[in-house]
Amino acid sequence: MSSLCKKDLDFLKLIEGQGEVVSSHQVYGVMRLGHLLLVLPQDRDLAFKTLSLYQPQKKLAKLYVQVVLLVLRLGLPCLLKKFKLTIRLSSPLAEYSRNGEFGFLLGNPTRDARRMLCLYETKGQSLVSKLGIGGASRDTVSREIEVLEGIARGLNGAPEVISYYLDEELASFTVLWVEGCSPTAKDEESLIAMLQSWEVDQTPRPVGSLPFWNDLVVAIPEGAYCEFLDSVSNRLIKESIVHGDFAPWNVKCNDSGDVSVLDWEFCRAGGPAGIDAAHYMLQTSMLVRQMSPKQALKYVYEWANSTGKEYLYSAGWKDSLREWMGLYLLYSQYVLGMDREELLTCWKEIG
Repeated sequence: MSSLCKKDLDFLKLIEGQGEVVSSHQVYGVMRLGHLLLVLPQDRDLAFKTLSLYQPQKKLAKLYVQVVLLVLRLGLPCLLKKFKLTIRLSSPLAEYSRNGEFGFLLGNPTRDARRMLCLYETKGQSLVSKLGIGGASRDTVSREIEVLEGIARGLNGAPEVISYYLDEELASFTVLWVEGCSPTAKDEESLIAMLQSWEVDQTPRPVGSLPFWNDLVVAIPEGAYCEFLDSVSNRLIKESIVHGDFAPWNVKCNDSGDVSVLDWEFCRAGGPAGIDAAHYMLQTSMLVRQMSPKQALKYVYEWANSTGKEYLYSAGWKDSLREWMGLYLLYSQYVLGMDREELLTCWKEIG
């Protein structure tokens, strides 16, 4: 374990906890860009399931996962980084470790809120617990629990929370592990059908009367985009629940056509239909296909005029694609806090 970086060592120390020893485990580490990404158990089937928690989008990362899979299938985990985890009484994993082996996926170490997904088995079921330990990480998971137990409860694609735990330092919840992979082009129809199922009312309303509108207007700097906001506020659009980070890496599809959606902390009620579709297509074009902002916008507009045309027309956007994209960019920039400055500049230029 000494070869791990300080951030990883500190996080593992936090995970191991203090006090009486509950269990000890020999595990294998999968690294990414110098940081610990996955901790795999010795049990091969459980290791495969743990590896499935990571849904890479870029070709090199996908190839890396295939190499790790091959190593596991050939029974050569010795090629991975091996170390020992000692779970103690105060560990957030103490409860799960009592059931036997477990594996986990660690969040991005460069973010303030580093969360983890822990996979384990009990009573014949494969379960996943999401944990946020301390500070922003705890608050983010707490927010997701609030959403899943509230506005997203029973929603198509949202996981059912089996149990959850909250205190001042830890927030965690448990759901069933779901088999599947990130969606491809063949799953587009299922994704659109699911987004339509999130629509609250089939009767379009002025955008300016939707609950989300006040949050947007308050967040935008005073005097900015006034003309655009005035023009779009009267556009009649269906009301929908908005996931907020609907992207390929947060969606799982299986061969039966089932769609499962992850990471609900940005979810809000009372938004305009079509916002999640804009986010999905832009994230796909920029982060997966590696397009420039201008190329990405053109790519999304092409999709909106072809595959997505019927859906957007039904939502109420019809031929107003500039308004659709502009509203999404302002919402993601000023309400969700994503960096959309370059996209907004290109959006103004494209017209």
